[in-house]
Amino acid sequence: SFGMKFTKCIQESMGDVTGKLRFSKRFARESVFISGHQVDGVNVVPGVVILGTVWNAAGTITESERLRIADVIWRKPLVIGRRPRRIAFVFEPSPDGQSYSFQCESEDEADIEIFASGKVVCDGELREQPGGMDMDILRARCEEMIGGGECYRRFQETGLLYGPMFQTLQE
Repeated sequence: SFGMKFTKCIQESMGDVTGKLRFSKRFARESVFISGHQVDGVNVVPGVVILGTVWNAAGTITESERLRIADVIWRKPLVIGRRPRRIAFVFEPSPDGQSYSFQCESEDEADIEIFASGKVVCDGELREQPGGMDMDILRARCEEMIGGGECYRRFQETGLLYGPMFQTLQE
């Protein structure tokens, strides 16, 4: 499953004197998740990879089996160049212990860059999942039908390159 791919993603974890918990992950452009996700020729870590890392790190610091990621703010793209980058995922517990604020930030640079922030809620309350959409209604609203290959070709023309792992559209 997709979640299982993230279980190996946390290379290091530690607490600090402020009560915050830090998890460290090294991102390299050779990763299939990164090499297959480019914007204007630049390798950008997909948001789902950041959220998956948050999810797995949170699963190691709480006993709750019902976690929810909320209030995510995407502050700036996490760009990976020629050299790998070490990124910290910092968690701070709320006073009642029912949630943790988190921050995804650079770890190996002089000036800390913040890429994303939000919170992980451990209240056991699951939100209702949205219902499915009627594909026939969606198709009727389309002026033109194109295949997945053509769609990804058009994305590439605008500077978005999705590798095979991200190419799931069929029509």
